Amino acid sequence: MRIRELLTTQEDIIKEANQFYKLFDDAKPLLHDVEKEWVTEVFAKRVDHADSLIMVNPITESEIKGMMWSMDNNYEPSLDGHTVEFFKNGWNVTTKSLLGL
Repeated sequence: MRIRELLTTQEDIIKEANQFYKLFDDAKPLLHDVEKEWVTEVFAKRVDHADSLIMVNPITESEIKGMMWSMDNNYEPSLDGHTVEFFKNGWNVTTKSLLGL
């Protein structure tokens, strides 16, 4: 098949999908130089019970404010283009949005 060829039959689509996924079978593993023991150790780490309880608590306004005030004013914490300075300057208005109220 040529590149950018329009596939119109079910048979051609299945054939193309099979060829695409076969590429993954032929790929070399990215972790070929990493020792199995290291990978096992990394994935075996767990959060202890006390820390896990803290992680499910509701986020407080003071936690968000502390996090925002610790960031550089020119940093954009999201893709909407608003900088940290924007949120700081409009804290009384943006707090409700950040807390999901």
